[in-house]
Amino acid sequence: MTASTDNPIEVEPGSPPPPSALLDPERISPRPEDEPMDKKGMDEPFGVVREEKTRRRDHGARMREEDEGIELPKNKMYLVITALALTTFLAAVDSTIITTALPTISADLKGTGSDYSWVGVSYLLSSSALTPAWGQLSDVVGRKQVYFPSIIVFLIASALAGAATSMPFLIGARALQGIGGGGIMTMTSIILSDCVTLEQRPTYSSAIGGVWALATIVGPLLGGLLVDKASWRWAFFLNLPLGFVALVMLYFCLKLNPRKKITLREFADRFDFVGVLFLTAGSGTLLAGFSLAADRSWSDKTTIALLVVGVVCFSIGMINEGYTKRTPLFPPRLFRTRTTTLTLAITTLHSLGYLSLSFYLPTYYQGVHGRSAMISGLQLLPTITGCSLMTLAVGPLMTRLKVARPFMWIGLGLGTLGFGLMLLLDPNSGLANQEGLPILAGLGLGMLFQPPLIVLQSALPMKDMASTTSAYQLCRSLGSTIGVSIGGTILFSHLRKELPTDLPPSIISTILRGDFAGIVEMEDELMRREVRRVLSDALSQVWIVVCALVGAAFVMSFFLRHYSMSRRYITSPSPTVEEDEVEGELPLSSLPLHTSPVPVDPASVGGQRKDS
Repeated sequence: MTASTDNPIEVEPGSPPPPSALLDPERISPRPEDEPMDKKGMDEPFGVVREEKTRRRDHGARMREEDEGIELPKNKMYLVITALALTTFLAAVDSTIITTALPTISADLKGTGSDYSWVGVSYLLSSSALTPAWGQLSDVVGRKQVYFPSIIVFLIASALAGAATSMPFLIGARALQGIGGGGIMTMTSIILSDCVTLEQRPTYSSAIGGVWALATIVGPLLGGLLVDKASWRWAFFLNLPLGFVALVMLYFCLKLNPRKKITLREFADRFDFVGVLFLTAGSGTLLAGFSLAADRSWSDKTTIALLVVGVVCFSIGMINEGYTKRTPLFPPRLFRTRTTTLTLAITTLHSLGYLSLSFYLPTYYQGVHGRSAMISGLQLLPTITGCSLMTLAVGPLMTRLKVARPFMWIGLGLGTLGFGLMLLLDPNSGLANQEGLPILAGLGLGMLFQPPLIVLQSALPMKDMASTTSAYQLCRSLGSTIGVSIGGTILFSHLRKELPTDLPPSIISTILRGDFAGIVEMEDELMRREVRRVLSDALSQVWIVVCALVGAAFVMSFFLRHYSMSRRYITSPSPTVEEDEVEGELPLSSLPLHTSPVPVDPASVGGQRKDS
């Protein structure tokens, strides 16, 4: 067949060509030449067969057939993205801002050793445990009805934390703060996906990813600065004015699609309460078990009990998702294709690698080279800055090139190589190696903050976007916690075996609690050198394991399939239309076309798609 370019008829993906096209197939425009070819004939959209006997894939698996048109609201995106980035910064920085302030907080509030760790863990656990629920809840009741209360809860909890008079009160406030922070992180990605096309999404999400990466390093520096110059309470009070500004901006500037109002009875009939119960309990206990393993050991009875209960609850929750008649938290189709399943695994391993880098590299600076907490944070800054800059650069490139997989290949390859080079770090490494060797790992991992989510959203229909984003955020949370847990287990297991037995018991106990500041103050020069060597070797064991896991993700990335980022989008007729202002849904046929439809080959009519 030779396609004519005179007056081509363009048909949106998923729709058959008009009768006139069937009568005159020469008028149907050819497919774009930049679309990928699948020579093995797998994943073709409608059984497309060209004269060259090769097959091509338009949108991937047949799960994308359900998208007939995607409605987009009109927004002033420069204002919306500023507000979204600000809320993301506040939620992300609060997970790390107290790390340098904790000693002062614990002394001021007379906390115990257990209280010390739970101030940080309570925020991470509560922010992650409810992640499975946010996507479906926003699908049922509306985006703003979840996002705005999350911001308000976060701000109220920040005020309570800043006013805390005891450690138990602070821990409770931090847990409440984590609920709001978790909702903010998940809903930011969901709302961004509602507002821009899939092709433009990487550009905007790169700003969010860059802010998140930067917040992980700014947090400890900001916490230390506030403790030195003001009070630790301002680490929480600072959220109030910034969060209020973001909330006001979003209230007046954020426009979302009309959504059908539902009654309380309809909500009760649609919401998957069983899934929320088991998946929340499972993810929460798993995260608690991994966190406890980092503080104690994998053989601790409480750790084992938490992990077993977590696996059982999570498994029951996932089985329920496959059989429930209600709207599932995670659509079963998410785990039925190779690409989506592998992408979630890659997301988990990427998060594991990034948190291991940002968590244990300061340990090298402080314990092996005797740097203070503030100086070690400054030494980490080049690595995290490189990571953030790469995150900002990848988004526009993805939008321009309309591909995601190459960035995953390059990023995971650089990350694997970077962690391998970090094995060269030892007590004798100069400043150039201390700063230069980790930068490669940071650059590589910085390329992975957007591509996995774009791959997932490209492979699934728009109606699954919110639940898919929740699954993505849950994998990031699990990866972060597992990374810290595995790294801690390897580090302290090596230290217990290799530390000199003639060290004073008080020094051994201090080191095994994670306090490495006293190493540089040891009077015996030979003993100090030996302890620094043992700690450096222990960290090398961590880099070996992380290098292997990131390398495994690198191998997985080559088994991902390409899914087109082109979809048919529709713009709202008025920028003033608000979510939940209508009793029924607007018909798509009444809305104007936003982007050009994708041409369809006439040979694609009547065929069958193969799932991946």
